[in-house]
Amino acid sequence: MFRSRWLRVLLPVFVVGAVCMAATGAGGPRRQAVAGPLQLLPADTLFCVRVNNLEATGDALTAYLQGLIGEDDNVKEAIVKKLAEAFGQEQLQAVRMTGSFALFGLNLPVEGQNMNPFAGLFVGALLPVTNYENFVSRNANVGEPGDDGVCEIKIDGGVRGLATSVRRFALVSHNADRAKFLKAREVLSQRENRLAGALDEQERELARKPLWAYGNARQASRIVGPMIFMGLEGMKMQLRQMQQQGQGPMVGNVDGIIDFYSAIINVIMEGTDRVSLAAEPSSEMCRFTFTSRAVDGTLLDELMVAPPQAEIGSLGGYLDDGAMFNMITRIGKPGLRTAYVKMIDLLIKITGEKISPEDAEKLRSLTVKAIDSLGDAAAFSFKAGSPFAAKSVMRIEDEQAYKSVMAESLKMMADGTFDKLYSAFGLNMRLGAEATDSEYRGAKVGKAVMRFSMGDADSKENKAMQKILGDGIEYSWAVTDGYAVDYMGQGSGEGVRKLIDQVKAGGPGEPGPELMQAHDVFMADRQEEPQYDFAGTLNIVRLMNMMVGFMGATTGQEVEPMALESRHNVVFAGKCADGALMVETVVPRAHLLEIKQAGKKIDKVVQQAATAQGGNR
Repeated sequence: MFRSRWLRVLLPVFVVGAVCMAATGAGGPRRQAVAGPLQLLPADTLFCVRVNNLEATGDALTAYLQGLIGEDDNVKEAIVKKLAEAFGQEQLQAVRMTGSFALFGLNLPVEGQNMNPFAGLFVGALLPVTNYENFVSRNANVGEPGDDGVCEIKIDGGVRGLATSVRRFALVSHNADRAKFLKAREVLSQRENRLAGALDEQERELARKPLWAYGNARQASRIVGPMIFMGLEGMKMQLRQMQQQGQGPMVGNVDGIIDFYSAIINVIMEGTDRVSLAAEPSSEMCRFTFTSRAVDGTLLDELMVAPPQAEIGSLGGYLDDGAMFNMITRIGKPGLRTAYVKMIDLLIKITGEKISPEDAEKLRSLTVKAIDSLGDAAAFSFKAGSPFAAKSVMRIEDEQAYKSVMAESLKMMADGTFDKLYSAFGLNMRLGAEATDSEYRGAKVGKAVMRFSMGDADSKENKAMQKILGDGIEYSWAVTDGYAVDYMGQGSGEGVRKLIDQVKAGGPGEPGPELMQAHDVFMADRQEEPQYDFAGTLNIVRLMNMMVGFMGATTGQEVEPMALESRHNVVFAGKCADGALMVETVVPRAHLLEIKQAGKKIDKVVQQAATAQGGNR
């Protein structure tokens, strides 16, 4: 029995994958391992979750989760048991556990689909069987096939599902709609327009991984899109009523804000053709690979363009050990320009009449000018805690243009343009800019202090904001030797001066030991260094600790961030080109263990704070 609460939640996911898509034998040719299941499913398959070689994958998951599950717990055995229970049996016979399983969904054409978008939904599983006749005869709850070749799965006297043979696989569904089941069998029996042909070579390669999930985003958006936008419109009406009654969030332009999020969702839904996620678990880590393909000619397709092939490895030394988030990235200016201008247009829409057309055009022009002045790469690092610190180092193509952008930005801070923009979100935000004529090693250093307030001075929201941000956030910047350096947080001036020293020294040198360890973990199973457009680390323990501080500020509990030990990180890297995005992420088992220990400590502290707060009432 699994004792870990979160694993009991995740287990059905693996079970779903285990009641899934068929593959050829474990010892077959590599090409065949993909061709079988992907050539069964149609090109417009709604989704597919596949587990390749259930036996080996289950053992790998058990090894990866050691320390997170009980010592005697076994993922493979638990999945096999759940799979048998789905047929009302203690053990499932004539199924090749070394084969591949998959759960899939189809959107079949049926009557009444206009009234109910889910009317055509069919969810089924393909099981790799040694022999279909043996599968029927050796599993007591699977009845003999009828005239149409369909077997009924009966449990406790009731029909719980249907089964039939599709080439070398058993097609199974818990949907007792026989007509829909027969239609699905017909679709799977065809040989043209298969999923294998709809995927590119990279996606087919990922489909060979131990765990693979696929989603047809364009199909899904047609089904759920209308409901999502209807729900957003309902939310808009509800927020309007709450505002009129003096309840809920006192955000100025409710319609504009909901429209803002609707527009972003619409861009994603209209622009995404398909997505996939592959996973390779081992005893020390699990590597996830996410891919997304955009619909040709859409805004998302415009955004997903390849940046210039700039060198970014030397920027790694600017990243910090002990940071919550680190990233080095190439800069693709065309996609960046399109994204920011679109975002500004949406934000201006929220403000209603608060920003004049002249100010709006000034903001767009300034943004385009800033992006055009950038070079080909940048580095970002964010340290959580109190105080927090964020810094960036960007290569600059046009120093004078970048300096002009900063000067114009200061003017817009002074005349309240940015304040108007933020006020649309209910933030009474004031930006105070200090003199920018200080100098260090020939570089002019600018400084601004951003002060936030929300609502009345004595409001709960404003007190929480002040507790989180204190008297304000310092922000300092400079341009030197072809680089723009920025530092946000306490001691920003000192932080920028250190960055200037590093730039003038020709670079900061090698990254620290924590980041070097992250690099080694990511490259553990690689023969050569791949080329990526961006790479970085995320430390979830430090993120959890930051959220504890936010929670204490927003709930009024006396909860302070703690000294939680963490030496490992989630490591990611990716690339983007021609409407295709690929992101690889490695999650070390050691970091999961750190998260587990941190969660226990945080739960204890939060409970103690809640008890103390209750006792003081």
